[in-house]
Amino acid sequence: MIAPENLFHVGFVVADLGRAQAELEALGHTFAPTMDAPVQVLTPEGAPVQAQATLTYSLQEPRIELIQALDGTPWPTSAVGAIHHLGYWVDALAPAMEQADAEGWTRQWHGRDDEGRPARFAYYLMAHNDVRVEFVDRSVIGASLERWWAGDAYRGAARD
Repeated sequence: MIAPENLFHVGFVVADLGRAQAELEALGHTFAPTMDAPVQVLTPEGAPVQAQATLTYSLQEPRIELIQALDGTPWPTSAVGAIHHLGYWVDALAPAMEQADAEGWTRQWHGRDDEGRPARFAYYLMAHNDVRVEFVDRSVIGASLERWWAGDAYRGAARD
C-alpha cells in the first residue's frame, strides 16, 4: 500500500514554471515537455472543479515535479516557495485513501472520474506534521507518465 520505496517525486508549486525549470536545468536536470491540460478535481469540500494543470517532471530520479501556481486549484500561489508534496505510487487509489482516512490524515484535493468518484491522484495532509502527500494511482496513469518521461507528449491528464 503506502511504502517508502514507492516515493517517486517531490512536487513544488512555482510562480514561473519556465524560470524554475531553467534554474534546475543549470544544475544539470532535464525535463519532460510541459503538460498543460484541464484536470477534473474535487475540492476539500467536495465541490467539482475543472483545474488547469501546467507542469513538468525532471527526467532524472528522484523526480522533481514543477507545477505552475494558479489560485482556485490544488496549486495556489500561497504554496510557492516550499515543498508542496511528496508523491507516492499506489497500486489502487481507493485503498490508499482509506488507509490515510483511518490514520486521521486530512483529505484535500483529488482527481475525479466522470461519475465524480476519486480517481488518478489524491492529496492528503498528514495528521500531526502538515506534510502533504500525493497518492498517484500507478494502474491508471503510470503508463502515460512513463511514456511522457521517455519523451512523448502527455496524453493522460484528463483520463488515461
